Amino acid sequence: MKHTLDITVINNTLEYGTWTPVVHTLSTVLTAYGEFIRIGNVCVISFYFEGYGAKGYNNAGLMAIGGLPFEPCETGQSWYAGGGHYQGGIVNTGAHFSGWIIQASTGKIHGRTTSRVTATSTTDVLNGEYIYPNGDNTVLGSGTICYRIS
Repeated sequence: MKHTLDITVINNTLEYGTWTPVVHTLSTVLTAYGEFIRIGNVCVISFYFEGYGAKGYNNAGLMAIGGLPFEPCETGQSWYAGGGHYQGGIVNTGAHFSGWIIQASTGKIHGRTTSRVTATSTTDVLNGEYIYPNGDNTVLGSGTICYRIS
């Protein structure tokens, strides 16, 4: 079976390239790069960053990454989720890193965690808790997120 994609259906919009993630919460960024592909009003980004030194974002020290290649669409969607890796930072006690999210209203990428409902529970729940850099420890992360654009 052969599958084809008619690009004219999506307004002839096919674009790809690189972008530079802006890691707001690290005082020293050693490496930050990303790639994207846009098809119509959907964008898929991938990114990698490495750095150290906690620097507060929004006076809270929350891990936040900006500089998205396209502004996320807020209509009907507050968050866009994706997967990835995070190493060297702090995750709340009892929780573990489970991927990256884009907050549509701010256009920033944050870490997302899951944790047990109770100490004896076997069910994980997604939390709105964020992850944090860890002082002068080296922090690195990477991820892929698909989101709708304006």
